[in-house]
Order: sequence, then structure tokens, then C-alpha cells
Amino acid sequence: MSDFRDFHVMSTKSGRTFTPLTSDDVVEVIRDEMGDEVANEVDGWLYENTREELEFNSDFLVMEQEVESWHTFVDDLSEEIEQLREKIEDNKLTKAKISVELYKIYEKMRKEL
Repeated sequence: MSDFRDFHVMSTKSGRTFTPLTSDDVVEVIRDEMGDEVANEVDGWLYENTREELEFNSDFLVMEQEVESWHTFVDDLSEEIEQLREKIEDNKLTKAKISVELYKIYEKMRKEL
């Protein structure tokens, strides 16, 4: 179960005090104060919320990794294009060599797509 971020003493309506360290601690107090049926229901809600949060975080991490991969890819292509631009400005390439260089960049791009 999830951990409580803010450790502090809590009180029930009946006057019982406790310091929850995890959601399980809260469920146990609910079980003691209100019975198994209510505790099991709350435990189910907590489990479902935790599961959904873990799934979301997992999906989000995958998306972040994909975005980072694309960012790296675009940075690499940008660098190659900049190098080609500099060669063109310095008149170091013939039209045929420029065409070959551009085609190499194009192939890398198509391969990634």
C-alpha cells in the first residue's frame, strides 16, 4: 500500500490516537473501529487507486523515454545537417556529394520513422 507522506498523530471519533505509517495502518484502525466490511471496502479502494497510479506512472515513464529517444534523434540529425551546411558554405562539396550526404540523412530519418 502507499506510504503516508506526512507522519502525524491522528485521532478517531472514539478518541483513539495512532500514527499511520502506511495506508495499512489506517485500514487496521478502520477495521477495529468500523468492522471488516468497511475496512475491506476501503482497502479495495486504496488498492485500486494505488494500482491505477502505478499503471499511470509506468505508462508515463514509457512516454518520457520515447520522447527522449526522439529528442536525441532530432538532435543528431540537426547536428548532421549543420555539418553539411558548413561544408556547403566552405565550398568543400560538389553537388553530387551534397546529394549523397542529404540522401544519407534522409535514409536515417526514414529508418527511424
